[in-house]
Amino acid sequence: AAYSGVGTTLDYITIATPANATNIGALRTGYQRHLSIGDGTYGYVMAGNEGGTFQYDIDRWTMATTGTATDVGDLTNPPVFGGIWGNGDLTVITGGQDANGYLDIDYISLQNPGNSASTFGLLTVQRSYSETTGDSTRAVIGGGRKSDNVPIDTIDYVTIETPGNATNFGNLTQTMIQHTATSNLTYGAWTAGNVGGGAGGGGSYNAQIDILTIQTTGTATDHGDLTVARESPGSASGSP
Repeated sequence: AAYSGVGTTLDYITIATPANATNIGALRTGYQRHLSIGDGTYGYVMAGNEGGTFQYDIDRWTMATTGTATDVGDLTNPPVFGGIWGNGDLTVITGGQDANGYLDIDYISLQNPGNSASTFGLLTVQRSYSETTGDSTRAVIGGGRKSDNVPIDTIDYVTIETPGNATNFGNLTQTMIQHTATSNLTYGAWTAGNVGGGAGGGGSYNAQIDILTIQTTGTATDHGDLTVARESPGSASGSP
């Protein structure tokens, strides 16, 4: 049964067609603070927690049909408030609250989901509440906060096909936590969330959109603003 108060509904939209979402089925259980990704055929959800218990399962559903998701594997380390990005097969799971001080990067193969996750490397700095996006070769991790609750503006990147520690990319224009990120496989964008706070909280909701070119390094630039500031949203993008 789903954790009380946590939804299991699976909805979809067609990115190129403005319209209301359509229900296509349900997850097996209720997730909180989880991660999701797709490979063009299947959608996956993993990590986070259910009723305060860490969730190790990897659930999968077929995007083009209706039905309930199925369990196709397990994580070795299910982070809470982590990030995720992949190239349609190899998928990195970045940061989040875990036993190793928010530094871990793990990876899985979506095409071999019965296999457990493996260690990829370490981030350059602790981070949870961060957001990860990228292109077919690179995953880029931006923002978040350290285990002492200090927010950061640091951006890291990894090469998806090459396990190893992350490399510093540069910086966002401001600290961001509980924000969202997406890309069109050329540019990455981070927006919304909470900015300007220090250890223990504070700050304000964010409307600014930061953007960078994924295959370069450096500081992000201000790309404009959302119509309204918001915290803890989600985002996705179609083709360039």
